[in-house]
Amino acid sequence: MPTHLLHEIILMDDDSDFDDLKGELDDCVQKYLPGKIKVIRKIKHEGLIRGRMSGAAQATGEVFVFLDSHCEVNVMWLQPLLAVIRGDPHTVVCLVIDIISADTLAYSLSLVVRGGFNWDLHFKWDLIPIAELGGADRATAANKVAYNGRRIVCHEQTVLQ
Repeated sequence: MPTHLLHEIILMDDDSDFDDLKGELDDCVQKYLPGKIKVIRKIKHEGLIRGRMSGAAQATGEVFVFLDSHCEVNVMWLQPLLAVIRGDPHTVVCLVIDIISADTLAYSLSLVVRGGFNWDLHFKWDLIPIAELGGADRATAANKVAYNGRRIVCHEQTVLQ
């Protein structure tokens, strides 16, 4: 990722009991990206949403990217998302999850889907027709009924309103 696109990284520790998220994490931060990464530690477990909002309240960037700790990103992942946000700052963008095989570590693209609920209120993914996407471009925004909040990008004003 071009470094000029990265303002800061905030890592939220929601009172984790994993030892490697204490001193070992601090050592890695100081070694690899001192000054760019802030580690914020909660003194009690508050949950995912409160943790994200605490991080957002302390963030100084213009666009926020929320990723769960198990998420990884691909090459050139951020630029198309920033273009969507620049076009409409009130847009919330959900990243597509590609697939890494647990058996072979082989990478493959996933289908472009939209989240929704069935009549039993179970979350499900539905394929988005290419015509609705405006073509085969995976970076094109599609209206979503619901999305998985593990990886979203949005303008700071949208988060803090």
